[in-house]
Amino acid sequence: MPTARRSPEAHGQQSPVKGQPPAAAGSVAAPDTLVPRVIGIVGAGRMGSALASLAAGASIRVLVTKSATTAPPREGSENTSLLVEGASLDDVIGRSEAVVLALPYDRVETLPALAFRGALVIDAMNAWPPPRKDNSTESRSGLRERGTSVSVERFLRGAHVVKALNHLSYRDLATLSTPRGSPNRVAVPIAGDRTSDLLGVAALIDSLGYDCVVAGALEDGLRMEPGSEAFGLIADKARLREALSRRHTAEPLDSSLEGTVAA
Repeated sequence: MPTARRSPEAHGQQSPVKGQPPAAAGSVAAPDTLVPRVIGIVGAGRMGSALASLAAGASIRVLVTKSATTAPPREGSENTSLLVEGASLDDVIGRSEAVVLALPYDRVETLPALAFRGALVIDAMNAWPPPRKDNSTESRSGLRERGTSVSVERFLRGAHVVKALNHLSYRDLATLSTPRGSPNRVAVPIAGDRTSDLLGVAALIDSLGYDCVVAGALEDGLRMEPGSEAFGLIADKARLREALSRRHTAEPLDSSLEGTVAA
């Protein structure tokens, strides 16, 4: 079944050069129009269930892999469970406007890589244990130098990968969301190589109840992975931006996109 998938060209945006912070947003559609109407979740354990509940509470339809348990409604909402549907992996990929990977990182290579071509994929995974500096194997060394999302995008061959929703625990993610404009609203970092993809993910995160800080290009996902100062940090945008700046600072943070998802 065909799906409406975003690409940089769809919004008149050019893809930034890898390893460089994304370009300024320029003229794009209003943030609310960028919120996916349907998201998919692959690997809905505790984190996936928390995300499904938040999304359903924001009136976003959620497709979860059939092995997952349907998420409970978000507290204070009615009938949100009706928006959560179990589906096959093919349906989750094909019918969703954005697909969240919330499975253990070491299971990524069990996925059908070519099925994700052209899809907007949100990497919410972490590598456990975190890569060590004295580990000389190619795979772990690559993770330490470039982060999980660079490896995920290389494996999924043509997917548009954005690193996001990995730095908070499922308990924090489920309980700390607040409406847009709330004082001291908790912020979530994102990283990616394409401006339009970042805007779509930022709009989704805003609808889930969190502000957003752009950490940089996809390889800058290291700034929010285990072992970084930002990982696990419960903070507003200003404090999160400071923490991100103190980790892997070869390139400055680009905050030009953040205003496009602010009220």
